[in-house]
Amino acid sequence: MEKGMDDRWITVWGGNEDLIDEILSLSDIHKGEAETIAMALEKNDTVVIAERAATKMARAYGIESVGLMGIIVEAMKKR
Repeated sequence: MEKGMDDRWITVWGGNEDLIDEILSLSDIHKGEAETIAMALEKNDTVVIAERAATKMARAYGIESVGLMGIIVEAMKKR
């Protein structure tokens, strides 16, 4: 992990705690999923989420989400 951080392909995001708390108050998803959604909102990016409730919450915020099957399909297309 340290090498990935040194090479800058892994970054640590501090998180917007107010936004994370807002997302958590509106759903029953886990904190890590709320953090993922908050980061996607701040970075205007797609999110990879496996849990249905978290996917619904991401969509409620207008975030495009991709699940495991979506990743597998894309990988097969590029094969």
